[in-house]
Amino acid sequence: MRFNKVAKLVSLACSGMVAVSAPVYAAETEESVERIEVTGSRIKRIDMEGASPITTITADELAKSGFSTVGDALRSSNLNAFGSWGGGSNNGWGSQSTVQLKGASAFHTLTLLDGKRMAKSPVMDGGAANINTIPMAAVERIEILTDGASAIYGTDAIAGVVNIILKKDFEGVQFDARLDRPEQAGGDSSNLSFTGGLNSDKGHLVFTVEHYEQQKIMQKDRWYTQPFVVEGGDPTDYQDWVNISPTGRVITQGGAGGWVYSAPFSNSDKTCADVYGDAFLGPLDDSDYPGDTLCAYDYTQAAATTTDQTRNNTLIHYNYEITDQIELTARAYWASNETIDISAPVPASISIPNGLPAYTTDEGLDLVELVADPNAGMNYRFDTAGDRVAEHHDNIYDILVGLDGSTDNLDWDISFNYNKYDNYTWGTGYQLKGATTDLVGQWNDQTNSFEGWDPRDPNSEMPAGATANYDKRMAATYVDINGGLSFELFELPGGAAGMYVGASYREESLDSKVAALAEAGQIVGGNGGSGGEGERDVTAGYFEMALPILDNLELNLAGRYDEYSDFGGTFNPQVSVRYNLIEPLLLRASWGTGFRAPTLSDLYQGTAEGFGYIKNYRVFVKKRVR
Repeated sequence: MRFNKVAKLVSLACSGMVAVSAPVYAAETEESVERIEVTGSRIKRIDMEGASPITTITADELAKSGFSTVGDALRSSNLNAFGSWGGGSNNGWGSQSTVQLKGASAFHTLTLLDGKRMAKSPVMDGGAANINTIPMAAVERIEILTDGASAIYGTDAIAGVVNIILKKDFEGVQFDARLDRPEQAGGDSSNLSFTGGLNSDKGHLVFTVEHYEQQKIMQKDRWYTQPFVVEGGDPTDYQDWVNISPTGRVITQGGAGGWVYSAPFSNSDKTCADVYGDAFLGPLDDSDYPGDTLCAYDYTQAAATTTDQTRNNTLIHYNYEITDQIELTARAYWASNETIDISAPVPASISIPNGLPAYTTDEGLDLVELVADPNAGMNYRFDTAGDRVAEHHDNIYDILVGLDGSTDNLDWDISFNYNKYDNYTWGTGYQLKGATTDLVGQWNDQTNSFEGWDPRDPNSEMPAGATANYDKRMAATYVDINGGLSFELFELPGGAAGMYVGASYREESLDSKVAALAEAGQIVGGNGGSGGEGERDVTAGYFEMALPILDNLELNLAGRYDEYSDFGGTFNPQVSVRYNLIEPLLLRASWGTGFRAPTLSDLYQGTAEGFGYIKNYRVFVKKRVR
């Protein structure tokens, strides 16, 4: 099969009284009780407890828990126990925030906004939504479905579903302000919001504006990221240090020089900090390679743990009763996020096959000779070019228009959703591959002096041309049309059997590019890359049945067929049961299949650069190879 299918996802929930703490919006009268829709089902019902387990976080609970963003709230949930991405530094995703239910990939958790599929971020390869784009002040509650739901919602709903419910019946004016000032340096944040609402006999309007700022936290300002020597370790041995880099200033001899690594100077009365600055340590020995010395680098002085963030969000939600049986829903939101990601200067190697002579500079620095050899060079931290700074600019526009209606025999709904997500990254402080080799100077026998750039000498200025930008542009658009009918089938001992049938059509496009030099692999120190360019359409048909067999026993059947224009189709069924064995004991069980369709980036991936994980085992060898 051409799709990635996870079959037989079975979950069984058995607990004491499992009550959903969501506010009930049903309007009870003597004549009728309004039916509502809950996450995990398209059939409106009176009972909030369905066959699928739902955890609800209300706006009051969010405020009392101290969370200032939707991303913080979701990532702190115990259902996100293994953690998820929240916007750290030194990567290409600093502006993003995701949720990973039950420890699965963020690509396996579906995020909804008022029950509609939330558009995916091109920065996350179109595989996950960026929950940083929703203003916290506009949220009424968050419902979390901890069951697979591909039969209901389609792709990605493997680990579960997060449904962010917006405020709709707020009336009045509300201002909120929040300032957080940690005791340690960095991490200051400010959150300002305004919410206004108007109600009438025919409808209501809610308008929210939010501004959020957060300062970066530097690695040097937290004990768990600061450099330290292991307990009982030798502070003169590089191998006993943690959180420092060997790429500071190091001469790397080739075969003609005996493969020795050494600090670039030999003055016994000077330290690496004296010569190159406070961020350098040593000269340090290397017990793994006796005889080697190096000027190591404390990258925590320049690298940030979190990013500088500025977000502006605006959201408007409008409902209007066109007739007694037809209601219009309109929603629009705009989000503009600016994120500054600061990483330590580029660690790189300079090839210097012609070698460098030993001599004493005018400042009295005794420079160590680099013997000419094809493998001769220098490990060099480009702090002289400044930090690597990536400015991420995200702009999101989202518009939804929907109609809901009812007759004596059935309910119906239809909606249109358009989303455009643009991201632009301006990256500075990166190295142009190979350029530094050409920029290294040489000894002039006639003038008896070194001419040009000598990377060993801190007073020798690096010429222009060694650095380059790492720029990226990503754009994604989504158009989604869906609708369906809901009606009662027949009576059962537990009540009327309900059914929902629906269909949807979705178009997706992705256009992701990086600067030409980056795509050619000529930029050192960057990450991310081009996701390529592509588009597709998706059609789907789905059904759901709720069968109240007894007052305390409900059976649900659901199925969905999705057809993708670029990789094929898949059918996913689901069966779930809810059984109140006794009043305080609720049993749930479900069986179903789920799938994750490949993203457009998966299908049309261009050049990308990144850093994976590797386990470094300590081994003992008689002869080293560098």
